[in-house]
Amino acid sequence: MKKQINYILIIISFLLISCSKPIKIFQLDSDGQHIELKLYSDSTFIEKGEDNYSYSGTWSGNLSENSKFKTIATKKRFQIITLISVKEYKIVKGEAILIDDKKENIKDKIEKNTDFNSYKKLETISRDSLNKFLIKPFALFEFKKKKGMSNSGGVEAKKYYYKPNKKGMYYQYFFFSKLKGYIGRNKNNILRKKDGLIITVYKKLGKYQYEYNDPTEELIEVKAKFNDFDLPELAMVGLDSNIIIERFGHPDIFQTNNIVYQYENKS
Repeated sequence: MKKQINYILIIISFLLISCSKPIKIFQLDSDGQHIELKLYSDSTFIEKGEDNYSYSGTWSGNLSENSKFKTIATKKRFQIITLISVKEYKIVKGEAILIDDKKENIKDKIEKNTDFNSYKKLETISRDSLNKFLIKPFALFEFKKKKGMSNSGGVEAKKYYYKPNKKGMYYQYFFFSKLKGYIGRNKNNILRKKDGLIITVYKKLGKYQYEYNDPTEELIEVKAKFNDFDLPELAMVGLDSNIIIERFGHPDIFQTNNIVYQYENKS
C-alpha cells in the first residue's frame, strides 16, 4: 500500500495581519518605549515596538476626535496567544491616548464578553467530524447550480495539489454570478470582489469535461476573501484565529499567518 496525503486546501483570510494599507497610523510612547500602531479597514491592527516585538489582532470603535477604540491582540509575532491583550484608546487632538490595558484569557472572553457572544455558536467538533468536513466541506455541484454561472478556465497545477488517479485537468471557477459576501459576522457590510471566491477542481476527461455542471469533478482548493452568502459552511473569513482553534482544535500545521488542518488517507 502506498501512502498518500490528500489535500483539500481551504485558504481563508483570518483577521491576523492585513495585506492592505493602514487607514490610520498612531505613534505612541508606553512603558518607556516607542510604539507604532497601524489600523486597517478590515478591522485588523499591527502594533510594533522598538524591541522588535509585534502584536496583531482586531480593533473596533470610532476614530473621530474624542471617540474611543479598542484593540484585542491575539497573536505575538507568529505565535497565537491565549492570554490576550485588550487595550482601549481615546482620540485626543488626533493622537491615540491609552486609557486601559488588561490581559484576558481567551476562553473566559469567549464565554463572558459580549464582543464574543456570537461566536459561542461555533461549538467544538471532534477530530472525526473535522476529517469529514475536510473530505467534503460543502456540496460543490449544488453550490454551482445555485450560482448559475461564473468565469472559468484551466489552471496550472501547483505542487501541493492532490492528483486524482484518473486522466483530467485542473480547472478554476471565479467571478460567480450573485457574487457578494461579508467579513466576520457582520452580514450588513456587503462586499463584492471578483476574486472574493476562487474554486479549483479536477475535471475528468470525458463526457463532462467542458460542462459547467460536472458531477464528476473533484474539489481541490478554495480561496476566500469574504464569506459568500451561498456558502455558509465556510463562513470563517474574518474570524479571529483563536475562535477557529477553539472550534477545530490545534492545527496540524502552523505557519506565518496560516493555520492548516489536513486529513491523511491511504491509497
